[in-house]
Amino acid sequence: MACLSGDPDPNDPRGARTNKWLFDFPDAPLHNVTCFLPACILPCCAAFRLRQMVLNGDLSQNTCCMGYAAGADKFQVCFEPCPPIVSLCCETAICTGPSLSSTRHFYQDVKDIQNSPCDNRIIAATNFCRLFACVFGCFSSITGLCRDGAEVAHSAAQLMYLCTVGCMAAQLDAEMSYMGGHGPVTSVEMSMAPNKVVSMVR
Repeated sequence: MACLSGDPDPNDPRGARTNKWLFDFPDAPLHNVTCFLPACILPCCAAFRLRQMVLNGDLSQNTCCMGYAAGADKFQVCFEPCPPIVSLCCETAICTGPSLSSTRHFYQDVKDIQNSPCDNRIIAATNFCRLFACVFGCFSSITGLCRDGAEVAHSAAQLMYLCTVGCMAAQLDAEMSYMGGHGPVTSVEMSMAPNKVVSMVR
């Protein structure tokens, strides 16, 4: 993992904060395997559970991707007529990755936790692999070439995505549940939470 470490991104607003995660991504599965494995198998269920934990079970406080995903405020209009549990089920089932990532960003902003350079690089590598697999798959479908290669790229990208989701879930669960972590979000912190309707890139 040495190649994934390095100096924080100077343009990352979460890179110079006071607090740190209890575990970085590479260590989270080893310390919290009971969350990592289920999250890899059923990531949408993990995303739902962690949003519930962050909000202390009060889903009336929930908004679409906690306002962090681009266009979340537009989708919130569609979600408002639905019961909170239904809207969260839809969000975590349809947009599992952004949903879990938004929960992590919200918790990180409330608890003033800085990004780990290693975590940032793993997330960036996962996004790149998924984008590459998508482009490769489109190229293969149009030209009829390299279909086996496109399947391998898709499978590898999906495996990396599931592992990253598992690490993210295990890290966030440990932070709220384990001794030494920053614990659940309190009612006072919730009342002082940052604006939920913000850009995904902060």
